[in-house]
Amino acid sequence: MFNCASGIKVTIQELAESVARILDIKNPQIQYRDWTLGDIKVFDISNDKIRNRLGISFLTDFDQGLVETVNWAKDFFSKGNK
Repeated sequence: MFNCASGIKVTIQELAESVARILDIKNPQIQYRDWTLGDIKVFDISNDKIRNRLGISFLTDFDQGLVETVNWAKDFFSKGNK
């Protein structure tokens, strides 16, 4: 079993700010709620195994991957998909 995570540690705050920047949202109103059962407090995964054993390297960095993901989602949902 291999983990294909980016190996980049990003906080929810950083993720929200990055998405807001991509969408050109000024001063986003990010709301936080109390932790509930099942919430992940820390998500820090290593991809060393897949990189070292299989020699896989990742071609897209976090920022570019997020831009591509947001643009895909905008296109997908603008077509009325759910």
